[in-house]
Amino acid sequence: MAAFGIRDVVDTGIRVGCGVCAIAQPAITIERTDFGTFEPDVSHLGDDDLIRADAVCPFSDSTPDETQLAATLFSDEDPIQDRRIGRYSRLMSGYVTDAAAREQSSSGGLTNWMLESLLSKNT
Repeated sequence: MAAFGIRDVVDTGIRVGCGVCAIAQPAITIERTDFGTFEPDVSHLGDDDLIRADAVCPFSDSTPDETQLAATLFSDEDPIQDRRIGRYSRLMSGYVTDAAAREQSSSGGLTNWMLESLLSKNT
């Protein structure tokens, strides 16, 4: 069993609702919370039952972290390594040119602009 495993992920609330643990371990059920998010119910399972879930949970110590994944994914490149953000090949930034939209956004407004554009075109 992982030092920080699926039970810890659920107890601390850092789950993302992907449900992959329930695919790996069918005894895990997924419940909808009062906030509309999805949470695995692992309360009825023993440690041996959670080994497969630990092996696939992105927050478990049993799975590779972002730095380990990047080393595999970028093995044929020469990525930049930064102790604060990990490995990367390049950084880019942007913002919308509509001043009103940008003022209403929490950052550059690109996500809202893209979603609004896609939804308005029914694509």
